[in-house]
Amino acid sequence: MRIPALRIPPLAFLLALASGAGAQTPAEALVGAWTVDLRPSPEAAYYAVPFVVEAATDSTMEATFYGSPVREAVLNGAWGEVRFAFVTSDGGTTYHTTGILHDGWLEGTTHAIERGFLSYWTATRDAD
Repeated sequence: MRIPALRIPPLAFLLALASGAGAQTPAEALVGAWTVDLRPSPEAAYYAVPFVVEAATDSTMEATFYGSPVREAVLNGAWGEVRFAFVTSDGGTTYHTTGILHDGWLEGTTHAIERGFLSYWTATRDAD
């Protein structure tokens, strides 16, 4: 009876597997184009705005929200879901936005101190 020879993968391949190279981090699941439902109340007409995440790491992201560049972005994945916060502005108003990446969708709030409102929103990933 002949025993087949074992093939041992190259060392570089084993090191890549051990380091997680090529594996997507939870924060990287944010990357892509999203459509945000930003209507002011459940009864209001659907109001879609874009949220585009160009890059994300375990601690920050590069993105635009409603056409404005995201600043001061912070991510936290320590509680089992990716949570994020960032600041945008449209000239006279600064918007503080927070959100959570659920299973394929986003949920968040945007607070505009100067305008005195807090907006709840949800978002779905755009089709490729």
